[in-house]
Amino acid sequence: MEIIHPENKNRKPVAEARNIYIGLLLIVIGAVWMLYNFGRIDYRLFDALFSWQMLTIVLGGYLLTLRRWAAGSVIVALGVVFALSDFFGLRIPLDKVALPLIVIAIGLIFLFSKKR
Repeated sequence: MEIIHPENKNRKPVAEARNIYIGLLLIVIGAVWMLYNFGRIDYRLFDALFSWQMLTIVLGGYLLTLRRWAAGSVIVALGVVFALSDFFGLRIPLDKVALPLIVIAIGLIFLFSKKR
């Protein structure tokens, strides 16, 4: 006889979503890398796809698959802002804008997290 605790009944869909996310992510990374090696993707696009900004977006997406909505949304938003600023050549001073944005994002995570 299996005992199902209330906090564990949603664990299986989260695990499946996490596995699907990681599997699709690895397939896309491999495909993009292969296309770049065969000269089908420009260096600028490849550099944008394999950057720390994109890693931030992917990490936020992973948190979203774990149903951590506040943290995932804030991290994805920060990654998108930094990726777009880098892609369009906008320079965001780290000490004047980026660090305060990160502190604000962390504050939003604490405000909107469900665990209190």
